[in-house]
Amino acid sequence: MPYEIQYDPANACMMCRLTGNIDQDLVMEFASALAPLMEEHRCTRVLNDFRGAALSVSYFDIYKIPRLPSVLKMTRLTRRALLLDELPEEIASFEDMSVNQGQFVKAFTDLDEAISWLTGDIFDV
Repeated sequence: MPYEIQYDPANACMMCRLTGNIDQDLVMEFASALAPLMEEHRCTRVLNDFRGAALSVSYFDIYKIPRLPSVLKMTRLTRRALLLDELPEEIASFEDMSVNQGQFVKAFTDLDEAISWLTGDIFDV
């Protein structure tokens, strides 16, 4: 399976790792698997680790992805940290579009910084 999802009770966070070629279809499959686990654990924090993965999404896909949480009925308080090897230009656009839709999303290259942001005060965005 190209993704793993585990609940980390110490950080009250869903720890997700995606590998291989990440395209729009995989993002939808992954999100559909993640949503019920978030509900089961009453969790509103998600770390998506894309390090080592190949992101194969178009600019149009990036535009659609911020709408995904509302489709999957994630709460407005859900915080999502993206962990990447580097921060390409498109990630800034994704963050901006997500924030403009009232979501808490931030991209990182450092695991500790990502977890610190996820577990910090919601107003420290």
